[in-house]
Amino acid sequence: MQFSSNNDDKSDISTWVHRKQIDLLYAGLPFTIISTAIVVLLVFLFLADSLSWLSSSVWFLLFCLVLVLRSLSSWLYSRQKSQHRVHYRRMEMLFLVGVILTGMLWASVGLFLFPEVDLKGKVLLFIVIMGIAAAANTTMGYRRIPIYIFTSLLILPLVVGVNISDFPNAVVVSIAMLVYMVFLLRTSIVFYSNNEKMLKLQEESLKHEQRLLIQREKAELANRSKSEFLSRMSHELRTPLNTVLGLNELQLLDKNNPLTEKQHNRARKISDAGHHLLSLVNDVLDFSRIETGEIEISIRVINCLEVLRDAIRLIEAKLRGRSITVFIDEGQHDVLVQADYTRLKQVLVNLLDNAVKYNRPEGTITVAFEDLGNGYLRISVVDTGYGIPDHLKGELFTPFSRLNAEQMGIDGTGIGLSFSKQLVELMNGQIGVESRQGQGSCFWVELAKASEPVSDTEQQISASFVSDNIQETSSAHVGKLLLAEDNLVNQEVAVDMLEQSGYEVDIANNGEEALAALSKAKYGLVLMDCEMPVMDGFTATRQLREKEKLMQLPITPVIALTAHAIDGVRERCIASGMNDFLTKPFSYAEITGKVAEWVEPGTESARGHQDDSVSKHSAIIIEDFDQQQHQEPGEQADASVLEPQALNQLRARQKYRNKNLVKRVVGIYLEQTPKLLKELAAAGQQADMEALSHIAHTIKSSSMTVGATALAETCKEIEVLCNKGRVGQEVIRKPGQMYFAVEQQLREVLENES
Repeated sequence: MQFSSNNDDKSDISTWVHRKQIDLLYAGLPFTIISTAIVVLLVFLFLADSLSWLSSSVWFLLFCLVLVLRSLSSWLYSRQKSQHRVHYRRMEMLFLVGVILTGMLWASVGLFLFPEVDLKGKVLLFIVIMGIAAAANTTMGYRRIPIYIFTSLLILPLVVGVNISDFPNAVVVSIAMLVYMVFLLRTSIVFYSNNEKMLKLQEESLKHEQRLLIQREKAELANRSKSEFLSRMSHELRTPLNTVLGLNELQLLDKNNPLTEKQHNRARKISDAGHHLLSLVNDVLDFSRIETGEIEISIRVINCLEVLRDAIRLIEAKLRGRSITVFIDEGQHDVLVQADYTRLKQVLVNLLDNAVKYNRPEGTITVAFEDLGNGYLRISVVDTGYGIPDHLKGELFTPFSRLNAEQMGIDGTGIGLSFSKQLVELMNGQIGVESRQGQGSCFWVELAKASEPVSDTEQQISASFVSDNIQETSSAHVGKLLLAEDNLVNQEVAVDMLEQSGYEVDIANNGEEALAALSKAKYGLVLMDCEMPVMDGFTATRQLREKEKLMQLPITPVIALTAHAIDGVRERCIASGMNDFLTKPFSYAEITGKVAEWVEPGTESARGHQDDSVSKHSAIIIEDFDQQQHQEPGEQADASVLEPQALNQLRARQKYRNKNLVKRVVGIYLEQTPKLLKELAAAGQQADMEALSHIAHTIKSSSMTVGATALAETCKEIEVLCNKGRVGQEVIRKPGQMYFAVEQQLREVLENES
């Protein structure tokens, strides 16, 4: 098979070279025709005294006729070339006919006209014919046969003409002409061979380049597939991991059925191992996202000291565990840089975490800032560890390279430094290392300096934003919560969760209604959906903050609710003035825990059932877990259409509250979704990307609540395609096709609930 493939390649190259040679022949033909016409005209003008008018006219007309025929062949080639359908073999034959006719005409001149003219005429014809023979090498040398025929037809008849005329030294001149002809033919052979080799090398180079491009595309496709697989697997692993960690945490917090000391220690070890595994999964997820270009970078002016303190807080437990001390050299006060706050914190956490893991017990870590004087600031993380051998330094920033850390009993994935390098480069910076084995290591990051002070919006994104606003909200009334959500299914679920914890909740269906409600009453907290009709959550929050600032009102905490669990959304929420971020679908523990963080402790609303919420929620989740373990086989079979876990969680809450929550939520979903699907189809017919995105977002959010995960994923795909501005009708029809199966399953659920 390989031999056949090579032969095919050689055949293709030969065909391409032949066609290129014909192209080159015809490329020089117009110049040849024009130059020949000029030379012929001048020759016959010069020979006018030596020839009769009739003889000159006949010879001149013959040349004109041949030149016209050759001009027609040039026109025919140009026409075929413009239509991209050149018959190369036919055009080569036509070119050869023109060469033969031209050569025969010059041969006739050498045989018949040369003896008739005087000596001056003979010398002129001799020079012209020999010159034309030499010039032909540059216009006909791309193919062997034309140059061989033309050179022979010009020189051999001229040799005969010299010998039959009274030309001086005819024998010597004839020998010189023959030598000259051999020289011309040899030159033509060399020119042809070199040109053919050059064309073959050019074609082979192009083919190699095409192969390399194909291989590159395959490699990039494989890399993207790998990254997508890692991303999908990491995402899928997080769900059961969160369940395991949640159940384990509930066991640790269960006051009604406390664990024994031995069980408590085991549960704590499970928690530590689970959180470590979750961090590894998150690392892989982040790494795959950056490879697929899904990570967004928002460059702004930030204070490195604030980021550093946030990063140190995240590794405090590890520092205490190994008795390692961190020193911060704050001699450099101007530590403002242009970077992404969250991504720089990730980089510093990675560097500090490595400085802890690879350090000596009771060692030290020093973080220093240095103005390099070229517009960049260097952040150095220096440890007193064992250092890095020179032969391993080249592998430091290679993904999944552990540098024999597994032999030292040090955990990790080996992607932290590689991930950090890519993040730093995305922030237009550099990262590097200086290390000596046995003397520790210094990892440094260089970022562009910034001279402007940190703006109020940027300060809100920093860690100080949370504590500042907690103090500002101390005077706000916290007896009620406001839920701004347009999706009826999500309204029902969120209100039930919040009321279950003793909170009083008002509902607004869009941003305008939320602002109107806030102008009439005071709320301790607003749960704001980001994507709503009339006015979205971002706009509503910005207007709320402007009003509070203008009227000097206390800040009302706003928690963003969104199904967009992607990078950049959190930053957009915070930048619009929101205080926190909650991804849908959320669990009971997540929403109540997040609300409890922001609602002032000690109020009646916050206290309601807060003391016993942990134990009740523990019972609910454990009961839900037991239900999943004892599902009927038939239920598992439908998991691809409807995941039972979401509905089981609703059942668990309704058992606690004696309310048929499943029936209400499913009923609302079945009522609103067909209407939304019709609106989706109409928006698709009108190619209204904004409406398509909003409707798909709404269906996705409510579908996730009832467990229709596949339908939710399809709607998410439509959202992504809308952002890119290219949604096909086939994709738009998929939710409607999938809803039929979802509806059937939900109807059965309603029958069982009844």
